[in-house]
Amino acid sequence: MRMFIFIVLGILGLGFAAVPKANAATVSWQLQGVTFGDGGQATGSFLYDANSNTYSNISISTGTGSAFAGATYVDEKNGGAFGLTALSAPSASDLTGENFFVMQFSSALTNSGGILSLLIPGGNNREGTCNSADCLFGSTARNTSAGSVVGTVIPLPPSLLLLPSSLALLLLGGWRRRKSQKATV
Repeated sequence: MRMFIFIVLGILGLGFAAVPKANAATVSWQLQGVTFGDGGQATGSFLYDANSNTYSNISISTGTGSAFAGATYVDEKNGGAFGLTALSAPSASDLTGENFFVMQFSSALTNSGGILSLLIPGGNNREGTCNSADCLFGSTARNTSAGSVVGTVIPLPPSLLLLPSSLALLLLGGWRRRKSQKATV
């Protein structure tokens, strides 16, 4: 019986070791108080995974101001832990005439979330229009005057939390079946 308890505890320990840490890799970042010098505002969110340095689910909208009519941004042109350049045209081959929105953060985005200010002044926070097919050159229509991003860690799905106990029960069932088969022989 004592051996049985050690085996069950060992199986449970292995199961829990196989589960990722409670800190999810992806963080949802929400724009907060992002305003432009012409009175327009930006709202929306994006997902960022610092482990793989990737953005996804970009959904940012900018409102009309005195210098620019605003746009909706759904794609990434350039991005990294310290900034994002979002595009209005998902994967267009020629970006000439498409809109872009650049955000630079005061420090690197992490998998821990938190509040990060946009790098103002001194940053390259702006919105404008691409002047070339690859959007390496663009016309700035307006500069960002204030704002931050607020990151919230996305919790693990409950199904992943059940993995260790499910694995332990399966292994325990197989061990007991093998033990009972040996006893009948």
